[in-house]
Amino acid sequence: MDKIQWFDEKYYKLTLNDKTLYLPSSTTMLGLIIRPWLLNWYGDIGTETAKYRSEKAKQLGSHIHELAKRLFEGETLKAEDYKQEAWVQVHRIQQWYEAFKPEILLTEHTVYSLEHLFAGTLDLCIALAGGKYDTGYNKPIELPAGKYILDLKTGKGLDSLYNYQLASYKVAHEEMTKEKITGTLILHTQATTKKGWKVLYRNEQEMNKDFELFLHIADVWKEENKDLTPDIFDMPAEIRLFEKEKEAL
Repeated sequence: MDKIQWFDEKYYKLTLNDKTLYLPSSTTMLGLIIRPWLLNWYGDIGTETAKYRSEKAKQLGSHIHELAKRLFEGETLKAEDYKQEAWVQVHRIQQWYEAFKPEILLTEHTVYSLEHLFAGTLDLCIALAGGKYDTGYNKPIELPAGKYILDLKTGKGLDSLYNYQLASYKVAHEEMTKEKITGTLILHTQATTKKGWKVLYRNEQEMNKDFELFLHIADVWKEENKDLTPDIFDMPAEIRLFEKEKEAL
């Protein structure tokens, strides 16, 4: 029976020139930073409850990302097929799309840097014509024409580490394509605004500073994990319980 290899999700597997590389993800490196508010939250509600809520939010976020990908690839979604908590955020993605009218260039796309040795998956790479755009919570913002990397955030809060994450994607994408990224955008679909969504923009100067900070964190992570390698294990390529379909119930 054919086998497939699975490995630690903290890493990306790349095969370049017949050589296999395992690169840590940007988010894994940034996980080195523990926020005081997170520790307080764990202390207030208890570790098990905090883990449960975090996992539930992670699952909802992954679900919404998958729905967004299908939307951006042209699929029509129907409310009757989804729970309200997901559908509300999908509707907010639609509202953002109608406000920005972007050209979708890439969705759920892996980027990596061989110079700095990290990888990640960007949610969207878009092209904007330039002009004034609705941020969802403040007065319209003037954005120059160009290519942007956008990350979809579905949780209740935002963190400056997200800016460092996007800056790493920007640098990796430019290294791979030799094409300039004009800015990064965060689309927050659970914002405390009247519309329920908001967009945060980082310009070139801010992205450069964000990447500097990312590299400092990455250097510490690499020093602390220099002997760490991903766990690799074999799994069957297909699974069947019955020899013939008619044997099943």
